[in-house]
Amino acid sequence: MQNIFQAPQGGVVGVVVIPFDYEELPEDRRKTVVPICIETQDRDGNVIDPVWFERGVAPISTELTDLAQAVLGDRRLVSDIVQPTVHKVWYKHRHNAGDKPYARIWRQAIWETRRLAVGENVDSVLSAGRSRKWTGSSRIARLIPAITRCSITSGSFSGMWRPRSKKSVWRRWRKYTSC
Repeated sequence: MQNIFQAPQGGVVGVVVIPFDYEELPEDRRKTVVPICIETQDRDGNVIDPVWFERGVAPISTELTDLAQAVLGDRRLVSDIVQPTVHKVWYKHRHNAGDKPYARIWRQAIWETRRLAVGENVDSVLSAGRSRKWTGSSRIARLIPAITRCSITSGSFSGMWRPRSKKSVWRRWRKYTSC
């Protein structure tokens, strides 16, 4: 995987594309695959350890794409979930990827998806004219199982409240889910 990080001039390439062989895929296959693009350098200019891409994101790229589709409604938003995920995990763990780096990536990706789902930076992520608004109980009922994969312990989501703030959403989330 060294060719991903080294440019022909010896410099560092700025972006990793997953799947790694995306450019070599036939055109018809490329139309069905959503590439995940991640910057290889952190904000300080350090190169992120390749293990986070190879053993962290690549094994669960399909699940990450499905998460973006299920929660945000657009598979193409997967890079907007994975980019900050990899960088936050890198800042926390650096070269200590552990036995299951994909588990650390998945856990952080769920938090990033939650953040995007409640509207933080959603206007910069979604294309102009497609900003998401809360649509009431059906939106909450879809998001909770998709993001947390927890069981609902009590309460009914039919006729549920309309959220007034992100804080009230998280409060309600904790009340109705258990992990």
